[in-house]
Amino acid sequence: MNVSTKEVQHIKDFREVDPNELNYMLINAVKELDAKTKALNEAIKTAEQDADAGLEQLRAQAEELKQLKKVLEKHGVHTQGSVVRSTTK
Repeated sequence: MNVSTKEVQHIKDFREVDPNELNYMLINAVKELDAKTKALNEAIKTAEQDADAGLEQLRAQAEELKQLKKVLEKHGVHTQGSVVRSTTK
């Protein structure tokens, strides 16, 4: 960036910046932030998909557990929480 120094109304160290160069820097900063935003949005989308897949897997496992409990109860094994009791001897 080009910065020039000159004296203005008793100010000896007055600095002046070319606004065209500043615009160029701002445009590049916006482009960089836009790229980072897109990358973060993709990461969020992937995380949401992973979470949804995990939830579906948990639901499927819960359904399997229900079916297993029914089979056990049908054979005289009763479940209550994590405790298993057999009524057969």
